[in-house]
Amino acid sequence: MGSNICNMANVGAVISSIRNIMRQDRGISGDAQRLEQLGWMLFLKIMDDKDQELEVIKENYISVIPAKFQWRSWAANPEGITGDELINFIDSNEPTNKGLFATLRSLTGSEQSRTANPKRAMIVKEVFDGSNNYMKSGYEMRKVINKLNEIDFTKSEDKHIFGTIYETILQELRDAGNNLHTIVRLPQSTFFPATVSTNLLFFEKGEPTKEIWYYEHRLPEGQKSYSKTKPIQFDEFQPLIAWWNNRQQNEVAWKVKVKDLNNWDLDIKNPNKQEDTREYNTAEILQMIENSLAKSNELLQELKNEIMK
Repeated sequence: MGSNICNMANVGAVISSIRNIMRQDRGISGDAQRLEQLGWMLFLKIMDDKDQELEVIKENYISVIPAKFQWRSWAANPEGITGDELINFIDSNEPTNKGLFATLRSLTGSEQSRTANPKRAMIVKEVFDGSNNYMKSGYEMRKVINKLNEIDFTKSEDKHIFGTIYETILQELRDAGNNLHTIVRLPQSTFFPATVSTNLLFFEKGEPTKEIWYYEHRLPEGQKSYSKTKPIQFDEFQPLIAWWNNRQQNEVAWKVKVKDLNNWDLDIKNPNKQEDTREYNTAEILQMIENSLAKSNELLQELKNEIMK
């Protein structure tokens, strides 16, 4: 990857440079659009870095992203496409020349790779369904791409770089006078089939953050997770809407003072969550251990099957 690959110490400088470049683009207005723009670009780069790893360790592995739109094909070369050609490559909706967004928003299971990895294809589709390309200058976009190429997500010592990027962006938003006033925590299955922790962050421009409210959105009673047939519904947010303008701490809402944060670590557990205090007898404990081991073995077997595909 060469000596120009950055380490964690200067990730902040790279992200600051990217944000400054984006400010020169007439299509981007405000930090929210800059974050969304950076989000899908980072996703594509990380996805391609991971695909290249899988191509080495898994026989006959094929990326769900068509070769033309893989990061290595159009973004990795610092002298690659730029200007209007780059914007057209990203945004084109012509039926005979679909661009990156139009293609990835319509991923199907018709090709071998998508059939073999339907969940991976669904994640890519959902990311681009929920994202937009705001940049209008292909020249400024090329500068951003080249800056992102200074970060290597495959190096073992850089495993925490994505978290560093996240923290850097939050720090810059805070320093710029953006008040992070509320974090809504969603269940891991919200964006099924992806099972990742998801938080909605609400900013207000004009003053620095002094305290942050947390609200834990819980699954409907009796439902263990969200799924394709049981997705999250707008009506489920009615308790949050009712609480929004009349905030009180309760079993799903709590607040934290910024001065009490540890190095701006926002992963604050719900202090009001009631733990199960039931006492179990020896037979019940042994049965629980047996069930846990069986589930672990099942998950390990699924992981092994996935790796050996």
